[in-house]
Amino acid sequence: MLGKILRIDLGNSADGLYTISTDNPFVGIVGDDEIWAYGLRNPWRCSFDAVSGEFWIADVGQGAWEEINLQPAGVGGQNYGWRVMEGNHSTGRGGGPPAFDPSLRAPIHEYPHDDMPFRDWRICLPWSTVSGIGWPLSFADFAFGTIWSLARGPDETVTVVNRTGEMTPDVGSIRSISSFAEDGTGELYVIDQADG
Repeated sequence: MLGKILRIDLGNSADGLYTISTDNPFVGIVGDDEIWAYGLRNPWRCSFDAVSGEFWIADVGQGAWEEINLQPAGVGGQNYGWRVMEGNHSTGRGGGPPAFDPSLRAPIHEYPHDDMPFRDWRICLPWSTVSGIGWPLSFADFAFGTIWSLARGPDETVTVVNRTGEMTPDVGSIRSISSFAEDGTGELYVIDQADG
């Protein structure tokens, strides 16, 4: 089940395992009933928007591009394009619909690796859970050591702003961001590996 988002129910099984929701998109179709979405390379630190129910998927690229995908609330079955696409770019590989096929769901945002010496990854956190900041979406990249906000306009245009300079860590520095967290009052925590 590599490259997929799974949707299971941990609370309705008499044997302590899990059950599968009958409205999962691939129930009754040959394959794995647990699959909710596919065509992802390595989803990392994804988040639900607590207000809209939208699902923000940070997907680690392979050779050249990182991407952020947005899945509408309650809608499954999307193909995000991996292995034939990386971000909005063809990989030259086969294994599914052809590159740029209309059935593939494009990312809402992508950015290049440029000349980073090792693979990077990004972490998403929806704004609705971070009331104290008010940024539409916060995301960060481990290799770049950068925190950005992403806003969608009414016409679905995307604006990305580098917010790193606005952050003042209590200890250490912002260099190798591995995750975000939030406390009960909406305070944002940036978890960074640079200083241990």
